[in-house]
Amino acid sequence: MKAPEDVGLRYAEASSRRRGTMEQTQKQKMLAGQLYHANDPEIQADQQTAKAWMVRYNAALAPPPMSAANCCGSAWRPWAMAR
Repeated sequence: MKAPEDVGLRYAEASSRRRGTMEQTQKQKMLAGQLYHANDPEIQADQQTAKAWMVRYNAALAPPPMSAANCCGSAWRPWAMAR
């Protein structure tokens, strides 16, 4: 059995062909500022790609992890610096 959104999409495509126009993709609608379905596979793929880029970007900006030797250094124990 076909999913309901598949049936609706096929109907919209068929009716737009009969009218001689092509229906805009959901991404084209989004970029044009029109109402669109955010669960469109193309939009979701773009969101996943953007998320992966942001993870890599944020990881590049993060300070290097502290080593075990530095983790308990004097910076964490202000009283140790007086000695």
